[in-house]
Amino acid sequence: MPVYSSARFTTIPERFGKMTRDYELCEQIGESHSSKVYRAIHKPTSKVVAIKVIPPKSLEKLGGSRGRYEEPEFHCPLKHKNILQCYDFFTDGERGYLVTEYVNGFNLRHCIEESAKSFPDAHIRINHLMDTAQRICEGLIYLHDQKIVHGQIKPENILVSGDTVGPFFPVHREVKISDFALAGLVKGFLHPAARVKGGDIRYMSPEQMIKKRTTFRSDIFSLGVTLYELFTGHSPWDGRSGKSDLLARALSPKFRPPLPSNLIASLPGQLDSVIMKMVEKNERHRPANMVEVWLALGKLGALKI
Repeated sequence: MPVYSSARFTTIPERFGKMTRDYELCEQIGESHSSKVYRAIHKPTSKVVAIKVIPPKSLEKLGGSRGRYEEPEFHCPLKHKNILQCYDFFTDGERGYLVTEYVNGFNLRHCIEESAKSFPDAHIRINHLMDTAQRICEGLIYLHDQKIVHGQIKPENILVSGDTVGPFFPVHREVKISDFALAGLVKGFLHPAARVKGGDIRYMSPEQMIKKRTTFRSDIFSLGVTLYELFTGHSPWDGRSGKSDLLARALSPKFRPPLPSNLIASLPGQLDSVIMKMVEKNERHRPANMVEVWLALGKLGALKI
């Protein structure tokens, strides 16, 4: 799901003449290469929601034929405090509309770019980020317990609320994983074994790049890259954006990213061990499951960094 902020978008949304189900679009709050996201109101209940508008070309990939879309069966059994809840999906015969809960905040990319300014005290900042990381883990533990591989974990697909709470150090009131298994939801069930197509190559595991398949440990790798950026503000691939350079470094057995504590001296060495194990190129050398990652981060939190 794209960033939840209307700052760089027009406040007057594009009009969708055939849109149904009593929703009123209020403003655009995000977009990606394949969709736009709007804050909206369900008029009968006054409930604020987010609506992801899926254009015809992307909708065809969900099983429709060009120009002909029947109303799909929709069922989302996923309910967890760290998973963005999906309420409904419908079409107007042309576009698709995915209705989800609305998070009044932004995505993790914003946190990566702004956390040093927001939390100049290194002790508070690390504890704040550690709490966010653990809650992402909890959401992934739940998904994996449901036999679902997310396949596209990256900062843009983690949403956090703008408000913070906490007696000892501030934490986000909400942390939510978004953008998972849309095709399965639309057809009325989830496809836990389905291959996840596409994605951001910067966060793909080697097995996704080479074998075009995803496993639970692929999610661990992608989260490891995400946490590396979250704690250091840098990509483990040394900021290289060219596809060939990135592929070479991500796949080369000789290249190892710098330790996070080499980039940010205040980070504990124990965090190095956790993240570097997550981004091992051989999936068998990564943590066995998300519970192992969550427990390792929990031990770091117990150290009162």
